Amino acid sequence: MEIRLFPSYLHGSISVPVSKSLLHRHLICRSLAGEYIELADAADDVARTAAALAALRNGEKVIDCGRSGSTLRFLLPLAMAQGKIDVMLTGEEQLLKRPVPASLPMERTARGLRVTEKLTPGTYLLAA
Repeated sequence: MEIRLFPSYLHGSISVPVSKSLLHRHLICRSLAGEYIELADAADDVARTAAALAALRNGEKVIDCGRSGSTLRFLLPLAMAQGKIDVMLTGEEQLLKRPVPASLPMERTARGLRVTEKLTPGTYLLAA
């Protein structure tokens, strides 16, 4: 399957069903739209995503993903797309051993995954 994405101005509204997986995406979309949500009593991985988005927005160079694979997998390409070179995504040892399901411009280090260059338009192969 081939999918092509083109930059454009987005507007409108959506209703998001209750789902942790969709909540991660919802937080990221709201953040990209310049809207930030304060979460009370969120699950650890959702709280990690919210904190990681704030860290990225504030220009922090180290972002702790804890045990959250969703946070790592969503924030890594987001940091690259925003040109956040040298941002390091860290986390628990087991998380950092997981494979990254795409060939992305990053370096795997003992501390985590470091963004090495801006994500550019092109073809990226994803393990399905």
